[in-house]
Amino acid sequence: MFTRLKSIRSHEKKMRILLVQPPHCPNSFVQKSAVIEPLAFEILASAIPHHDVKILDMRLDNIRLYEEIESFRPDVVGAGCVTAGYYECVKVLKETKSLNPEIITVVGGHHASVMPQDFAKDFIDFIVIGEGEKTFPELIDSIELKKDISAVKGLAIPKDGGLLFTEERPLIDINEMPFPRRELTSKYRHRYFRGTWRPIAGIIGSRGCSFRCTFCCQWILNKGKYRVRVPELLVDELAKIEESFIIFIDDNSWEDFEWVEQLFLKIKDARIKKNYEIYARTDLITRRPFLIEKWREIGLKAVLLGFESFKDEDLKKLNKKSTVSKNTEAARLLKANNVDIIGYFMVDPSYSEEDFCRLIEYVHELDIDQPIFVILTPFPGTKLYEQVEDQLITDNYEYFDCMHSVIPTSIPGPKFYECYRRLYSKAYPKGKLIRKILQGKISFSPRQAFSQMRYLKRLRPVS
Repeated sequence: MFTRLKSIRSHEKKMRILLVQPPHCPNSFVQKSAVIEPLAFEILASAIPHHDVKILDMRLDNIRLYEEIESFRPDVVGAGCVTAGYYECVKVLKETKSLNPEIITVVGGHHASVMPQDFAKDFIDFIVIGEGEKTFPELIDSIELKKDISAVKGLAIPKDGGLLFTEERPLIDINEMPFPRRELTSKYRHRYFRGTWRPIAGIIGSRGCSFRCTFCCQWILNKGKYRVRVPELLVDELAKIEESFIIFIDDNSWEDFEWVEQLFLKIKDARIKKNYEIYARTDLITRRPFLIEKWREIGLKAVLLGFESFKDEDLKKLNKKSTVSKNTEAARLLKANNVDIIGYFMVDPSYSEEDFCRLIEYVHELDIDQPIFVILTPFPGTKLYEQVEDQLITDNYEYFDCMHSVIPTSIPGPKFYECYRRLYSKAYPKGKLIRKILQGKISFSPRQAFSQMRYLKRLRPVS
């Protein structure tokens, strides 16, 4: 069973593993505001130290895939993606197989985990479902030693147009994750950024979330569990990172208050000087306000908050388990501690013109430093997707980018996008924008801001 293992070197020799971060999709908005290191690949590379691993970041590298494959001659090529990047990921794997059918192709990541059927292709050999830190090394070892692949948990194997699934992989102990091999992205590191934070490094402090928001599938992928890494491990990793700007790549950095305080104490005792951005829920911020003051002391500069809406009924519909009053209080606390607020707001396709006006009024009322408006998107794997699947007006994943409405809008499409663009123009008026940038109150440059505005002007309804 599962005998698709040709021309692999003897297990006495290293295998060559090429991990490819696919390019952004052509209409990506994200690349204009942030490009974060492929942390998952750096960790996977560290999990297979006995093999020769290379990371190709096609978001930044001008080298062609065929050139890299020709020069590196990999035995295995791996790639991963989120939903909006599906087509670019598939292109990488298809081109790989066309260049050399003997190369083993592996795909993982968010979209592969929630929609493995989308990767049931004859040019894809293995699909890693869920966390890959144990699955991928076991798969590589099984390929190298010609063991039975069906014994590897957490896989889907394309076969005869369908999928064969191995046993489900339990959640890992994230304290057993090796430190990322950041040297493998050394040629790119000066170009990883978020706004004016450059260069920036990512770190994993926790995984999962105990809440059950309908628009998010991270709690589903993490089986409703919330896990943290021991503070000592995080401090050791932070001490090895050269970059001064650090972003916590977490689903919810602020859920375990005891852990947050312990991590603060460890970082303070170690005298590590960094600038931090974290993600936190507004209701959790309000329950332990003193933690913001403490973290400001060790370098907390910005907090990403999911405000989502200015209406309690919307928050209830999204199962957010928070309130507008808690949102308002969290914003006040961060302002009082001079911590920048990166505030996410979800624009519901059902919005009226009045709703757009009320939203921008609320943003001004809270004095959000960096408001980000995303269109409520039913991503595959979420409860929201299940609720509105029959309303989808497209199955083109490129539009699942939070900048397009993939379900019908209540007001005519052109008017909806006009109102959407106006949110940004009113949130970032030119004079105020330039003043904030010069004062260091906002983390993107005038060039980035105007580039984003040009992008917004080109937005059109999904056809």
